[in-house]
Amino acid sequence: FAYFAVGAFAATPQLYITPSSGNRGTLFSYVGVGFTPNRVIIETIVKPDGTSYPQNYYYANSFGAYTRAYNSSNSSMVGTFTISWQDDATKQKTTAYQTITAAPAPAITSISPNPVPAINASQWVTINGSGFVSGLRIILRTGSEVYTIPITSAGWVNSTQVKIYPNLTATPASWTVQAVNPDNQQSNMFSFSVTATCTPNWQTGSWSTCINGQQTRTVTDSNNCGTTTNKPATTQSCTVACTPNWSCTGFGICANGQQTRTCTDTNNCGVMTGRPSLTQSCVTQSPAPPPAQISNYSINPRAVKRGESAVLQLSVTNTGSSQWIFYVTTSLRKPDNTTIDLSLIPLSLNAGQQGNASWTYSFDTEGNWDVVFGVWQESGKVNSLGYAGWLNDYVTVSAPTTTPPPLPNAPTNTYASAGTDRIAVAWADNSSNENGFRIEKKAGTNGIYSEIATTGVNIALYVDFSVSAGTTYCYRVRAYNTAGNSSYSNELCATIQTATCTPNWQTGLWGTCTNGQQTRTVTDSNNCGITANKPATIQSCTFTCTPNWSCTGFGTCTNNQQTRTCTDTNNCGVTTGKPGLTQLCVIQSPTLTYENPVCLSVGPAVRLNWTASTGATSYTVYRNGSLYANVLVTDLTFYNSANVIAGQTYTYYVQAKNAAGSTNSNTVTVTIPANICGSTILPIYPKPTAKISANSLSIPYNSQVKITWSSTNATSCTVSPTNWIGTSGSKTETLTASKTYTLNCSGQGGSASDSVAVAIESTTPQRTPVVIVPGIMGSNLGSQIDKQLWPGFLSGEGWRSALSRLFAPSEKLDLYENGLSKEDIFPTGIIETTPNLYSIYKIKQDTDIFETLIKTLKDNGYEEGVDLFFAPYDWRINIISSADSLRKKIEEALIMANAKRITKATKVDIIAHSMGGLLAKYYISGYGKGKVRKFIDIGTPHLGAPKAAAILLYGRNPILDFDIFFYRERIKEFSRNSPSVYQLLPSKNYFVPDSKDYNYYVSNNNPLDYQQTIDFLKNSGANKRLEEWSNLLNDSRLNQWNGANYGVEKVVNIVGCGVDTIGKISIPNPLIANISSALRPNYTYIDGDGTVPLRSAEGGATALNADATYYVVGGKHGELPSTNGVPALIVSLLGEPQIPASNKITISNNITRDVQQCANKKKENVNNSTLPTPIESINSDATHI
Repeated sequence: FAYFAVGAFAATPQLYITPSSGNRGTLFSYVGVGFTPNRVIIETIVKPDGTSYPQNYYYANSFGAYTRAYNSSNSSMVGTFTISWQDDATKQKTTAYQTITAAPAPAITSISPNPVPAINASQWVTINGSGFVSGLRIILRTGSEVYTIPITSAGWVNSTQVKIYPNLTATPASWTVQAVNPDNQQSNMFSFSVTATCTPNWQTGSWSTCINGQQTRTVTDSNNCGTTTNKPATTQSCTVACTPNWSCTGFGICANGQQTRTCTDTNNCGVMTGRPSLTQSCVTQSPAPPPAQISNYSINPRAVKRGESAVLQLSVTNTGSSQWIFYVTTSLRKPDNTTIDLSLIPLSLNAGQQGNASWTYSFDTEGNWDVVFGVWQESGKVNSLGYAGWLNDYVTVSAPTTTPPPLPNAPTNTYASAGTDRIAVAWADNSSNENGFRIEKKAGTNGIYSEIATTGVNIALYVDFSVSAGTTYCYRVRAYNTAGNSSYSNELCATIQTATCTPNWQTGLWGTCTNGQQTRTVTDSNNCGITANKPATIQSCTFTCTPNWSCTGFGTCTNNQQTRTCTDTNNCGVTTGKPGLTQLCVIQSPTLTYENPVCLSVGPAVRLNWTASTGATSYTVYRNGSLYANVLVTDLTFYNSANVIAGQTYTYYVQAKNAAGSTNSNTVTVTIPANICGSTILPIYPKPTAKISANSLSIPYNSQVKITWSSTNATSCTVSPTNWIGTSGSKTETLTASKTYTLNCSGQGGSASDSVAVAIESTTPQRTPVVIVPGIMGSNLGSQIDKQLWPGFLSGEGWRSALSRLFAPSEKLDLYENGLSKEDIFPTGIIETTPNLYSIYKIKQDTDIFETLIKTLKDNGYEEGVDLFFAPYDWRINIISSADSLRKKIEEALIMANAKRITKATKVDIIAHSMGGLLAKYYISGYGKGKVRKFIDIGTPHLGAPKAAAILLYGRNPILDFDIFFYRERIKEFSRNSPSVYQLLPSKNYFVPDSKDYNYYVSNNNPLDYQQTIDFLKNSGANKRLEEWSNLLNDSRLNQWNGANYGVEKVVNIVGCGVDTIGKISIPNPLIANISSALRPNYTYIDGDGTVPLRSAEGGATALNADATYYVVGGKHGELPSTNGVPALIVSLLGEPQIPASNKITISNNITRDVQQCANKKKENVNNSTLPTPIESINSDATHI
């Protein structure tokens, strides 16, 4: 509505270009909106080289919009163009960009007809291919004749027609056709011929009216051969029969719902047969709409307080002579110039009648509101019928009269705690009506106070990082609201500690075992100058001789081989691991020369010659830097390069190859004379052809296949990978595996090849490929230098000796403040098992994440790389970025699966664990519509997990059930810049106000709601992108997720329960989390899998919408995929077309569809006095345990 009003209501102009980029020949659409109606739009276009086209001028329509199309075939260059449209009335400008790339390379696939019949005039020939755009040139050649035909039509897409003038000789003429696009990209050359004789193409007309027993027709030869051979008859006998020929006038004026006309028979047959109808029904046209007049209007009241309502009333009179329905409306423009359109009200008024309409609106913003009344003569047809009237007025909105609140109570018990680089200040919140707190600071006890920060409601903590070592700082706090400030709290001072030096011991590798002892180097990277807790530098050992091979470089190439010597410096006397002593080599580069270009029957050509390279198994010819031809027969050291254009210059070099590598010749430059084909025509050898086929492309296992091959113009042929030879032949053999046969033929005119693939029929049904997506910290990470950075151990005892790296990830894994990796890190695989506190001392086995699940899938016929795939990813970075990585992994999986299938797969099944479930959901909603059959979700925090806050605040280990306090600082440092950790924080939907378990998850003196929790984390040293990253779970693509919307056939949720899980984190007063991680929070434990609370794993009301949910009672988060019964359940779910009922599937006694069994397990834990892991201490003054 606002666009249709007067110019003052025009919106900000916007220009949209669709598509934003395309190659030459693309049709672009320009759409502009928000311009002043019926006013000029000035278009300026800046070319890629910085020059501009002359300005164009357009008129916006009455809606303030304009559209036009642009065909990029008309562009004089490629690159990015800047297009600006300026509103000449308001001088506002909007800019958009379009990128034009080079035209695609053309290709010619066929011509029709072929051969072209020889005729006396021009012949239309249809050329079929691709990449045809405006500005294309068609080049026709026959002998010394060359024709260039420009194509100007922009309609070329797949084919076109051109007129050619064949060489009318006594024998068939050989022709070639080639396409060259505006960017000088050349197609292949396609050959066709012209027949030696002219064959008439008879075109017959319709038979005439029967007169005196005769009918005639015209017969013409479109080929103009000048003969009457097989010419169809031009006359025939007929029997006269009178058929009426009715001629009718048009229908007349509509009267009483009817129109009439007259019809006469021009043949005067005297019968009524077939006479058309003389009448038809009609609708009398409606009269033009009568005018309307705004009689009166009112605004009551004109001045309101913010939040109050006003009644807007409008009176309209029908000043016409007939009844009509008018449509009245009101538009409001707020003080910020945004527009609100109120309802459109119809008024049915008789001639001279007055009608009233009214609206009641509550004004929510202070300032002057413009009010515009309007009357339309017909609903929805503003542009065609215009408006009957407009009226402008305004409403003034002022601030409401409020009673100021009382001053807040002053905070007390101010506490300040200093570290080496920060001071944390906490206080008791004694007020219930504050808007926040003001923190003041001074340096030294005699300094002057100044305000340094404010916090929000209920945030009774602030961390000051602007401090210097050895300096004392004092702080005081006061609460504030709209009434003013409270009195100050007590003053508290703290002195920044001088950092103590803690050695950082770096240990080298143990040396060779000598006389029962090994040594190593141990250095302190912090150079503290003490030996406290220095690791041992010597240990006892048992001598084991391991060869240490030292090899010379490979020697001179002799008889296509190089040799070297390798000796064991440890003199172990064994050859274990001895490197190879010989390798293949190419001893010399070929020398390339060329002969002068000649004109062959197919056009210009140049012969290349090169010296043989000893040891080469093949040669490759490169033209203008690109691969041009392969020469697979090593005794051929020449190649005829045809398909060249007169007047053009080409560069060539030859590459000799064998299994050891390749070597290049020198480069030669050849210029083709412009008049080369003016007179001389030299013969060339015909190019060989090769054809190989099988009697069946798919055969049963261990059965026979018959292979047949033939060739033309070939002197020798071989069939690989067999030893069959001959220019033609037939062989039979028995196959137990799929096989591809390749026929390679050579002759004087070059070489040719063909192949046929024979597949072994599958004896078992082909499964949908399965893709496993791990959770956070569930993928191996490495770099080009350090092949495995995560986990920081490899296998066996190495796990135990380097276990600390699991608790304290390598600094090479750290990220920048913006969440991007400092080093080039990439995933190398998924982690199937991890150590735990007990497996370190071999008390029990390592934690089994995927090992048993993968083994079960393989035991049931799944094969890795065929229908079982893994999707590791960089779990440190933003889930949104990882979704594109998952897209590529799934596309690769389908390609690999289909390479080994008869029936091609179009979908995958996804098994996702923990954060991998969030990643899979984001992939499906963004990229995977129609690409996922079943989604099996295991232990995913759909609504987030409070443990993520414990990681950020206290360095809680993300993947272990236990905690080691002296690694917490490192985990805090690592996780602070990791977007994925913030993306696991509880979402807005996690909070359930009337639930004792989910009404909050952080308490700092008082329980904090969602926004207060975010503010608290901000003030506790979190990354400044906290809100951006943590908002992911509030995104509708995750919190309103339904697999059916994306073509997922079944969604199954597997949830762990009955295990103590962090549900709430209580900040003990005066706990300052950022000062010392030795100070512990108080944790409240609720039902879940040890990491993810039960309600979050279920997905709440909207975050998953699973078709079925299975509860694993006692199932721990990290072990869920391989927990007893789960692998068998997953295999059954993958194999069933529908979700099986619980009585149709074998479920272990720890798996149920009844969530009440989870509550029973928790109750059993309480009755048995089950406590959290003993290493997790609980403060004695906890208030929320």
